[in-house]
Order: sequence, then structure tokens, then C-alpha cells
Amino acid sequence: MNSLINWADVQKYYNQGHSLRDCSKFFNIPRSYLDKASKSKKIIARNTSLAMKCLCKQGRCSFQKIIWDDKARKKKSEEKKEYFKKHPEKHPNRLLANNKNKISYPEKLAYCFLEDNNISFIHQFQIGSYFVDFLVENCAIEIDGKYFHQNLEYEEERENYIISKGYKFVRFAAKNVIAQLNIYFNKSYKMTKKESLQRMVPVVKKEYFCEQCGNKVSTKKTKLCMKCWKASPRQFKENLKNQYSKVKNKPTKEELISMLASLSYTAVGKKYSISANAVMKWAKKHGFYQKVRKYTRKKSGQGDSNPQRAAPNRECAK
Repeated sequence: MNSLINWADVQKYYNQGHSLRDCSKFFNIPRSYLDKASKSKKIIARNTSLAMKCLCKQGRCSFQKIIWDDKARKKKSEEKKEYFKKHPEKHPNRLLANNKNKISYPEKLAYCFLEDNNISFIHQFQIGSYFVDFLVENCAIEIDGKYFHQNLEYEEERENYIISKGYKFVRFAAKNVIAQLNIYFNKSYKMTKKESLQRMVPVVKKEYFCEQCGNKVSTKKTKLCMKCWKASPRQFKENLKNQYSKVKNKPTKEELISMLASLSYTAVGKKYSISANAVMKWAKKHGFYQKVRKYTRKKSGQGDSNPQRAAPNRECAK
């Protein structure tokens, strides 16, 4: 069959914008033959990006690659500005405020300098739509690293806006920050690298405690420790589990039997927006998972041909 195929005609049809699947249908060629032909270079296949473009032109694929030109970038930046105006607490600079573990190393050193010398300051202070690293009285302090503040036009515009609001604007290079701050504030502060690294202690995780005895527990959801959990009554445990479960109103044993008599596990799961495996766990919990399944097959007439294996269980039916 491979020798009877005219690969030149297949290539022409493929170059018109058709896919390999279309070629296999049009010429009645198995797809495996076309794959082998593309590997042996009897057909020169397109790469993935060209294939996606062809499918998009035909309207068979909704994928469109975003071209990040100046217009697209401006549109995206405007959308972000509007979002951060509505939700200022979600701005990345606001999240960085007073968190030493997420800011840059030179900024950490400046933070320690101001803190140790009892200089009152505000970290990541907002002036209009701009943020400043530190605000000391009426002075806006900015610490410039190597890879930041490279857009000079934007920085000039930002600096002029802050000065127009009545603030004094001062810049310090990231290299030798403490030496520059000592000169500016007339201080003789010193800090070694070891001391600075010791100061940058990671954020302490929140601690959660048992509601009854007060011992530590792992997470917020675990209201009780193991001792209190074992000692607590059964109904209290079920109520606590139902509080955090996905399905609030779980079906009773009788309701579940009646539903499984006519529906499958997946259909019951869709009703409660859970998986079929979760419904099976419910059935196992009530102790009738296998019995009900055999009984429902027999009742619906879809049972097994073997009478011993598909026979209904009378205890379950009751």
C-alpha cells in the first residue's frame, strides 16, 4: 500500500492548509502511514506554531497568540492600574510593606538602619499611584539596585510628581547603603553581613490550639487534638466533619439505596457535584456497597448470567 500512494499529491493537499487527519480521510490512508512518511521526510510537515495558525484561520481553533507590541502593553498596564485602584490592598508594594523576608537585601539593610537608630519611618508609602521605599518625616527615600529603575523617563516623571506633592526626594545606591545613610543622617552605624543575615529571621507561622484543652494543633481546621477527639461523643464528630464537608445535606441510607436502584454512581455524584468514588465511599460507610450493586443489576434486568453471582441479597432489600 505504501508504494501505491502518490506522496506528491498528498503534499499538495497538505500545503493547501489541511491537517494530517484531513489527508488520511481524503486519501483513505492510515494515520500511522502519514506519521512514518513525515519522519522519513516523504512529507514535509508543519511545526506546531504554523499548524495552530492554519487552524485559527479556518476557525477550527480559538487559540490566538498574543503579540506583545506597545498597544498591547499599554492596554494591559491600564487594566492593572484600574484593578489596583479598586483593590489597593492587593498591590504588590502593599504586600511587601513591613515584610523583611520579601524585600531586597539593600532595602533590608536600610530597614534595619532606620529601626535600630529609632528613626520613625513608613515602609512602602503610597503617594498618588506611586510607592516609595521609605518615608522619613517629609523625605521620600528610594534605594536603587542594579536591575531596577532603568526606565529613566518613567523615573523622572515619578520623581517630579512626588516633589510636586511637597516631598523631598532622595536616592541611595544599593552598594554601601549603610555608609550613605550614615552620611545623610550623621550616624556611625555599623552592621556586618553575619549580623544582617541573623536579623532576617523567617516569618513565624501562625499557631493554632485545641478548643478544649489548649494544646497545639497542626492547622486551623483541626479544632481538637487527638486526645479530645477520641474522648468527644460521636455526634459531635459528625457535626464537625459536616461543617467542613463539600456536601452539607448528605442523603440517608434509604435515600441512597433508592437512588442507586435507578441511577449509576456517576449520576448520583453529579447531583451532589462530587465524584463517583465519593458516592462509593458513602455506600461503603453504610455497609451495602457490593450488596446494593448486585441487587440493582438484578432488579433492572441488567444482571449477570450467573445466578449465584447476581442473586439479590434479602437482608439488603429489607
